Amino acid sequence: MLRLSAVTTALLLCGCTFVQPNVFTHNRGGDSFTSKVNVKPFYGCETAAYPPNNSDAVPHYTINLDLQPEQRWQQLVSDNKKQLLQLVGYVFNLTEELVGHEVFSFLLRNLGKLGSSLPEPYQQEMQGIASASGLSMAEVTLYNIFYELIAFCTSIVVQDNAGRVYHGRNLDFGIFMGWNRSSHEWSVAELLRPLVVDLTWSSGGETLYSSVNYVGYVGVITAVKKGAFSFSLDQRFSWNGGFVGLLEWILFDDHQQSWVAFLSRDVMEHAGSYEEAKQMLSSTRLIAPVYFILAGTQPRQGCVITRYRDGYDTVSLNSSSWFLVQTNYDHWKQPPIYDDRRTPAVTCLNKGRHLLLADATDRYKRSIPTFGDNNNTRNMQHVNSVPSSRTDTGLQRKIKILAYLKNNYFSTDYENSGKISAHHNNYEKSASDKKHHLQSEVETMSRYFYDGTKGSSSSTGRGDSSGGPEASYSLLYNVLSTRPVLNKLTTYTSLMSAEDGTLKTWLRVCQDPCWPW
Repeated sequence: MLRLSAVTTALLLCGCTFVQPNVFTHNRGGDSFTSKVNVKPFYGCETAAYPPNNSDAVPHYTINLDLQPEQRWQQLVSDNKKQLLQLVGYVFNLTEELVGHEVFSFLLRNLGKLGSSLPEPYQQEMQGIASASGLSMAEVTLYNIFYELIAFCTSIVVQDNAGRVYHGRNLDFGIFMGWNRSSHEWSVAELLRPLVVDLTWSSGGETLYSSVNYVGYVGVITAVKKGAFSFSLDQRFSWNGGFVGLLEWILFDDHQQSWVAFLSRDVMEHAGSYEEAKQMLSSTRLIAPVYFILAGTQPRQGCVITRYRDGYDTVSLNSSSWFLVQTNYDHWKQPPIYDDRRTPAVTCLNKGRHLLLADATDRYKRSIPTFGDNNNTRNMQHVNSVPSSRTDTGLQRKIKILAYLKNNYFSTDYENSGKISAHHNNYEKSASDKKHHLQSEVETMSRYFYDGTKGSSSSTGRGDSSGGPEASYSLLYNVLSTRPVLNKLTTYTSLMSAEDGTLKTWLRVCQDPCWPW
């Protein structure tokens, strides 16, 4: 059986083609146009996107789970009713083009049945959204199941040198759902951005967790539970995908499977730890294949769970890896050439690691005690080719030497970081005391360049970090801002830390030149 990727399928369904690498042609309803966007996918690693503009931060609301389900979303929907109506109406009209007339007709005939069969409390919450917005239950149902069918995302988990784990994600949505020729934007992505909100979920006066949602969407696709874990969900394209599970749910009343974003919300509400969340996300039968990305509060607590509808595969942080990248393709396969966000992300993470190391070096310099003893300074001058001035103080010379060691004696490859490279023969070893002194400095410095779980100063991996949270957030945000990781479909970027419950989200618009997906 021929297996088509989601992009290929969408191209066939909506009549979209790339006739040249930089020319996008869209045929819709006999109205053909060509948009010369003059872009290429990758322009090099972004290094200056962080910190983002505060004006791009998303608004905040609270969902009180102590309220009746029909009442929980009323304020949020009322405040954003106009934008929600505009989006749902547009999506409803485009769905037929995306899935085809026969499938769309089938959905229309069965959306009522589908809505009434959804699990509690989601069905009642959606009824409340329909009432507050003036939408039909069928429209709200379609809006809430659409993510089960098609979306694009990138999720990244990184571990710093102290063993602290951070989590970032881009949410991309609206592939081939209307191209705005004047703004060079996907219309659905444009309509979604004003609906991105930061939610605090509370019960009994206490915060349970935080999430990023689109207004009117009751599932969870990006979230963090303080002191436990952070979570993101990426779509996985498979022939036995969301459409098959959806048909089984409707035609055969097969309700012994979970809707992906409803399961993730259940996990956020009920799982008390990283391991418990991992077990729940791995073992539950799903209506659609998906990637679950988790990050915890301890070293090496980071994983990508590749879910089949009935099975799973897991890859985790370990002693030889400090980051995980997940887009929309299985990690054991090469991504397609027309949608390779993985390679730029990996490339820029590895390059960005050097910035973290440089930041660590700077922090180390500031921590070095002043060596008032000139003999120590003279001993350090025996390192070959170290630039120094006779007017430098002992501390200044030591800083230069340590920087020189970092640049010349340490491998830039992460797996070898913290180990003296083969160039160690370049420095003098004439006196054993000098060698011992220098080696001590090297060993001290190496802790800033080695894997956190190996080079930490305690068994819990909580040694000195390479730059602290801001350096890690900067790296994540810059990588997530690198084209085509950032693309025309990207609606928001989130940064998370389960350790302190951080969840920061900003709206994203990829300015030209920018890849369509």
